[in-house]
Formats: sequence, C-alpha cells, structure tokens
Amino acid sequence: MKFAFHALIATVIANSAMPAFAALPEQGYWSFDSELNGKPGRGLQIERQGGETIILSYYGYRQDGSATFYQASGQLAKQATFTADLYEYKNGPALGGPVQSGEISQKVGVVNIKFDTSQSGTIQLPGESELSISRFVYADTERRLSNQFSVSFFGKDNYWGHPFSAKLTLRSTGKRLDAALASPGGVFCEYSGSLEREGSAFNSVGQITPCNEFFGTPDPLTYGRFMNLKVSDDGMLSGVYRSGPDQNGPFRDYHVLGLCYGLEGAVITGSRPRPCTSKFLDLQASE
Repeated sequence: MKFAFHALIATVIANSAMPAFAALPEQGYWSFDSELNGKPGRGLQIERQGGETIILSYYGYRQDGSATFYQASGQLAKQATFTADLYEYKNGPALGGPVQSGEISQKVGVVNIKFDTSQSGTIQLPGESELSISRFVYADTERRLSNQFSVSFFGKDNYWGHPFSAKLTLRSTGKRLDAALASPGGVFCEYSGSLEREGSAFNSVGQITPCNEFFGTPDPLTYGRFMNLKVSDDGMLSGVYRSGPDQNGPFRDYHVLGLCYGLEGAVITGSRPRPCTSKFLDLQASE
C-alpha cells in the first residue's frame, strides 16, 4: 500500500490543538425539536470562535407575548457542555432611531447546554425542563454528495500525518448511500449503507466489501460508518469514517478530507476531471 504525504493538509491537521475527531457544535441557527411546526417560534443562534468560545443568542417571547432576546457567553467544557449566565438587555438603538448604547436589563438565570454531536444536544433554560435542540437546516445539500472526490484518510497510530489517498465516488439516493473507493496502488472496495440527515451533515451505517489492504481488517464483510459527512460551498468533502469487524468494535476512526471533482456532461476520452462547478453546488456564482 502506498502512502502519499500531502504537506499542506497534514500540517493543518497536525497543528490543530483539538484532540482527534472532536465534534464541536456547528455555528448557526439551532431550533427546539419539539417546537418545529412551520410557524414563528423561538430559536437559538450559536456563534463559536477560537475553538471553544461561544456567544449564545436566544430569540423568544415574554409572558405578555412581546418579542425579546437574551444572550450568554462563555467557554465549552470538555468540548461538550456550555453553562453561562443569561442576560436581557434594554435601551439599545431602535430601527430608524438614534445610535445609543444598550445596557443590561436583568439576569434571567443560567442556561445549560449539553452537545451530543456537532449537530444536536439538549438545553435547559431558566424555569424550564431540559429540551432537545438541533442545528436548523432549511436547504437540501444531499445532492452535493453524489459525485467523485479526490480524498485523503487521516487516522491515528501509523496513519497519523501520513494519509492514504484515493478516489471516492459517492451516490446518495433517498435513504441510501453507496460508495466506491479506489487508490492509485490498485486497492478497490465498495460500501453500501443507510443515509440519515443530522443538521447540515449526513450519517451512514453499512458494510464495506473486502478491502483488507486499505483498512487492515481481516473480515470479508466489514462494518463501516460515515459520520458528519458534508460538502462545503467550495466543494470540500469532510467527515469521519469508522471501520470495524462489526457494530461492537473495536473501531478505527479516520478523518476524510477531499475536493469534489467531476466531468459534467459528456465524458471525453483523455479529458481530465475538474473541480465541481458552482451550479452543481447550487450556487449562482459565475464560473
């Protein structure tokens, strides 16, 4: 098996201060799972910078029905929990009004959040019981998965810093994900499994056909799992692949990182793949 050292990507991974495969909460708009009914309600905006520093904004209502917002800030504990004081503000600038500084109106209590994954968790607000929350998604990005990617797999132990490179072809159809993996050294294997959305990412649990040279697993049919799989606006595929003899382990986890490539339209003999276009990624930017 041949190992290709990609200096740039390996440097980024090696210089990260986070433990391997940390699943920090994704930034953006989060919703209360039990309150999603298509009508105006309440929600959360999570901003995370510097790895573990969070600013939380809560949009909701007072007892009299008028709208309000609260904010909290602090650090994640063990990359999974967030506890901070929640404040209400007053006397800030109104629409069309003069510029003026707002001020703290009152502390309404303490907010506690436990993140199960980068896309889900639970929250306990002052005076309320614990509720499930998740990253709110209003755009369908599943189409981005169905393409060819030039990827590298980064793992721990003997793989760390020396990624295994391959061509990964993905096909998503409804609740199913199929994948074919081929390396320059001749390693080839296929994967087939479920497909479930989790926030803005996707998870899959399935089986991978004989591919012993790639992951070093002795079983002819091996358990596999893709976690937090997504394609960014610039065509970058990222996620984690978990391999093991069965669902009970032991497991090996690998970071998957690569760029979307594809030949759109007719395939011309001798032509070279080029990065996926903005149109494929559902963007309107010109090429």
